[in-house]
Amino acid sequence: MVREWILRFRRALHDALHYRGARASGPRDGAWLGCAIALMAVAVPGRTESMRSSFYQNQAEGWFWYQDPAPAPDASDEPQPPEHAPVGAPPAPAPMSVEWLRANLPLLRDRAIDQPTRENVRAYYYAQRIMMDKAQVFSDVAREVTSTDPLLDENLRVPFASAARASMLRTADDAKARILESIAGKVGLWFFHDDRCDYCEKQVEPANALARLYGLKVVYLSRQGQPIRGLDPAIPVRAADGRFERLGVQYTPSVMLLVPPSGYYLIAQGYASLSALEDRIVHAAHRYGLVEERLYYDAVPTARGVLTADTTEPTDAIDWSSADQWVPYLRTKIAETYGVGDTQ
Repeated sequence: MVREWILRFRRALHDALHYRGARASGPRDGAWLGCAIALMAVAVPGRTESMRSSFYQNQAEGWFWYQDPAPAPDASDEPQPPEHAPVGAPPAPAPMSVEWLRANLPLLRDRAIDQPTRENVRAYYYAQRIMMDKAQVFSDVAREVTSTDPLLDENLRVPFASAARASMLRTADDAKARILESIAGKVGLWFFHDDRCDYCEKQVEPANALARLYGLKVVYLSRQGQPIRGLDPAIPVRAADGRFERLGVQYTPSVMLLVPPSGYYLIAQGYASLSALEDRIVHAAHRYGLVEERLYYDAVPTARGVLTADTTEPTDAIDWSSADQWVPYLRTKIAETYGVGDTQ
């Protein structure tokens, strides 16, 4: 294309000048050079016309008709980094602050490993010493704060002392028994059984205990509809009649809590001990609102002082960016769960 005829022109011009330099200059030389230039000038329009024709024939290529490679960018056109930090850049962390140590401890360690001079190793261990001292000071203050603030002291929820802990566990067992007895006339239990199940017969004993100790209504649903060995004769056995599939029970033994008129809760899939069934029944009863809140906290002391998700939902009354507002708010809410009122 254009490059081709330019190269031809330059080659002809070079030959002409070389020829002229090799011989004495004269009228014939000037005439020859003029003829060469004239011939190239005549050739250009024809080539231009050919290029024009080629362009319209390849008009589908649009703006991409030119196939020559783009020239290399000039280094002076490349953006240069600013000489100064941009306005508003965050300040560098204070020396020996946690942020500074978090960024520099790995660098000091790596330098000490790559170049284990006494100076490099000493620098790393002194920086590490500062971090450990900060952690110890924080731990000491945290222990003081949590031990003097009853709403942060876990000893209020579950006593650490052995005697007090044993007393709490006895109180919890008594509260569970009261809950199970109080809901006996409101709920029922279905035990799903399969004769081919290895653990189904072992589930019979906890079922007998629940019916005998608390008067809970227990019904055995057998896949085969056959009597169950060892089951209390007062507990009826019925054929499953498709209840496995309708209720989504896939494993046996399984236990389901029924809360008339329409509530049901699968509390165990696989073998469950008596104490495990008692705990799960109590939790399910609390979920359905069948248990007094204070009695539930006595039965499950670890549930006291636990804030629900809606406690920390955004509210116009609290500015969550200010600890002076949200700390007193949370103290009040936690105190309410303990039943002790606000604690200053």
